[in-house]
Amino acid sequence: MIIPTLDQIGGAERQVLVLAKELLAHDWRVTIVALSGSLMGSQVLQEGDGSERRIEHVCLAMRKAWIDPFGWLGYLAWHRNNRPDVVHAHLPHAIWFARWVRLLAPVPVLIGTIHTSKAPRLSGLWGYRLSEWLSTRTTCVSAAVAGAIAAACTVPENKLIVVPNGVPIPDIQFRKERASENFVWIAVGRLAPVKDYPTLLRAFAGLSDSAKLIIVGSGSDEWDLKHLSCELGIVDRVEFAGFRDDVQSLLWKADAFVLSSLWEGLPICVLEASATGLPVVATDGLGTRAALIPDRTGFIVPVGDSDSLMSAMARMMTMTTQEQRSIGDAGREFVRDGFAIPQVGKTWVRLYTELLEISPRPRRWH
Repeated sequence: MIIPTLDQIGGAERQVLVLAKELLAHDWRVTIVALSGSLMGSQVLQEGDGSERRIEHVCLAMRKAWIDPFGWLGYLAWHRNNRPDVVHAHLPHAIWFARWVRLLAPVPVLIGTIHTSKAPRLSGLWGYRLSEWLSTRTTCVSAAVAGAIAAACTVPENKLIVVPNGVPIPDIQFRKERASENFVWIAVGRLAPVKDYPTLLRAFAGLSDSAKLIIVGSGSDEWDLKHLSCELGIVDRVEFAGFRDDVQSLLWKADAFVLSSLWEGLPICVLEASATGLPVVATDGLGTRAALIPDRTGFIVPVGDSDSLMSAMARMMTMTTQEQRSIGDAGREFVRDGFAIPQVGKTWVRLYTELLEISPRPRRWH
């Protein structure tokens, strides 16, 4: 599995980690290769029978994006010693690197996964088009992403497959009972323009003082968002929790989830919230509808419309606890049926196996 970096954990990075762990259960040997960052060494996972299973982590420490020659040499040395059957790259730089390095490091199957529905820039379009012949298949996390990629003519339709992200389904041993008059909203995602947190903060400012908001994530917009919360007079009701590796524990403490993104590929944060049983309010960015059923697992509103977002959030807050739980239960069932990581893991194993059966091993391996 190749990823640009694991120093910053977003939806794609979390997907790589959970998928890698799931592949261990199917007796695959897994290595995560990061093009840049500081992550090195290996992570040891304890299986139920007490035996050690390892996901190896390799960092190429590239300093010039994916074209750093020292990173290429490091990867070629790793490849020579390990000779993987499948290389699965995530996000543009990793996909381009995996494709072009295949000329020097043959591999039976090369898959690239595209996680966003936003059309790439002109340079990105040509990056995909010029290197497409080097890939075995390109997968997209939702039909919306596949449609955007097909419309941009970056991948032939016969090489395009939709495989959704998967999420763990936590066991619900108890349901949170509201401990106070406060209604706690939670939003998860990096603090970047695409998440459109200013619209969320303006919508939240129109809610009653009983509403609280937890924003989980870090990013370049943090200072501006904190300044905006001060201007709106909601600084005492908004908690910027920063990057957290215990998001699940924060979801347990919330009453509902809110997403204000301009666009998504397939929002893992919505899937994780629904898997926890939280009702959802989300903006109708391209890719979001794949993660919820409008008016059944949550409410959906136009992108960038703070008034509509405020109204939907207020509607959720005025529903009875039973009505909120009914929406949360529907969301949990929806995610369990279509996005549970064991189910998605089996889909990937089946795809890997089918492609290996039709893809000859490189000549230099014979």
